[in-house]
Amino acid sequence: MPRFTQRPFRYRTGPVGRLLTRCRRAGPDGVRPPLSGTEGRLVTVPSADPFPTLPVDPDLSSRRPRPMHLQPGLIGLVLLGGAVGAPVRYAISRAWPTATDGFPWATFVVNLIGAVALGALLEALARAGPDTGGRRAIRLLMGTGLLGAFTTYSTLAVEADLLVRAHADTRAVLYAVGSVAAGLLASLVGIVTAAGGHRALVRVRPPAPAAPDRSTGGDDMATDR
Repeated sequence: MPRFTQRPFRYRTGPVGRLLTRCRRAGPDGVRPPLSGTEGRLVTVPSADPFPTLPVDPDLSSRRPRPMHLQPGLIGLVLLGGAVGAPVRYAISRAWPTATDGFPWATFVVNLIGAVALGALLEALARAGPDTGGRRAIRLLMGTGLLGAFTTYSTLAVEADLLVRAHADTRAVLYAVGSVAAGLLASLVGIVTAAGGHRALVRVRPPAPAAPDRSTGGDDMATDR
């Protein structure tokens, strides 16, 4: 009788797996060999598969989802948001120019606004549910794209360096350290604000109607009659 040779891949579900389950040959002792494991040992793998003992059907094997940075649709959302945020910041900097040795108020205020908005946005999305579907699209469009391009760290570093070159060392330190500290506080304000708004919305939202009790339905009908 031919000896059973285990295939290098596993079938678990689908018509191919069921066919192999019926047609696999028994060994010399009349016992069919296990469908998984090596050297006659059955290997149990934790899985949500309804048929974990069956090999995987390659025709039905699910491919792993592509990483977000390789999905054109998600990349497009980030680009779209960035195409809006960066020009807005540039317009503010042009409307609020800064002298060579002056405090860069435009960048400072822009970063504070972005920190508040980003903290509120991420807190609201986190409380709304998991980062999937529409919530992920909003995060990439508004958070990574728009607010990521609206705020700037590179301009902060360049302006701090220009203050040092203009011999305004104290102002440069105040600007750099103050921007980071104020940004942390601003993001905390956004988080607290979004959390408070969520709690207020939950209190105002009417409760879901209770399901009717079917066990007493007959008695109620008899009472009505």
